[in-house]
Amino acid sequence: LTPAAFNALLKTLEEPPAHVVFIMATTDPQKVIPTVLSRCQRYNFSKISVYEIRKRLMEVLDKENIPYEEKAAEELSRMAEGGMRDALSLLEQCLSYNPAELKLEDVEHIFGLTSVEEEVALYLKIHDGEVSEVINKLRGMYKAGADTKRLAGDLLDIVKDTIIYSDQGR
Repeated sequence: LTPAAFNALLKTLEEPPAHVVFIMATTDPQKVIPTVLSRCQRYNFSKISVYEIRKRLMEVLDKENIPYEEKAAEELSRMAEGGMRDALSLLEQCLSYNPAELKLEDVEHIFGLTSVEEEVALYLKIHDGEVSEVINKLRGMYKAGADTKRLAGDLLDIVKDTIIYSDQGR
């Protein structure tokens, strides 16, 4: 909301009718001005698991009789970062691109994602110190429209998983 809109809301919150209850929901609580927050009871909801989001996306796809790859539904679930509304919005974007089916290849193309295989290959090049090859590969990914922020996060996840896996034997 704009500052003017928050001030208008504040006037309503200061003297609400007795029978009225306001329920406000936001994904950006830090943007709500302190004077409004001071007149609210706040409830923080936890994120929905990737498993639950994937399950719901597959239910929607089954109900709509749209064929899908489970890996595509899982990738959308990961991208939603715990938000069911975001997951359904991402699914809708994919189906507007290809209404006949949901494929991992389409998800990667639409959102500029790199495949797990590409990410692991890049990680191995980094690990082996092949700097010029890494730079060339990154340039190519960037030119192809890859989401570099997501790529960096995925590479960190690979590093984390590698550390956890290598520590299991100790």
